Amino acid sequence: TEPAWLAASSWMLFISVGVMVIMIATYIVVIIEIRRRGYHITVRKWLLLIGILFVLNVLLIINPIVVIPCALSNYTNEKLGWSCWLTGIAIGALFLVEFFRIRVKRQCTAT
Repeated sequence: TEPAWLAASSWMLFISVGVMVIMIATYIVVIIEIRRRGYHITVRKWLLLIGILFVLNVLLIINPIVVIPCALSNYTNEKLGWSCWLTGIAIGALFLVEFFRIRVKRQCTAT
């Protein structure tokens, strides 16, 4: 009963939550490995996985943010609420995690 663009956008956002849970679990594994061994070279595979999950999550979040406002204007005059801005803030948090991932990866290659 809903338009296809809305269903696809909703599923993208649902999947992005699942990807974020996997990303948080991987981040915890990295923290445990760093505490156990220090900045060992084996941490790099986990950091690569976090980087891949980062790109996937950003794509899954950006697409609905672009599609929903454009398509919603054809159906109704309503504006997007605070959840759209909260999703944008989540992208900012993702970029912060990516920044720290790059810094840790540099430390792993240096030691």
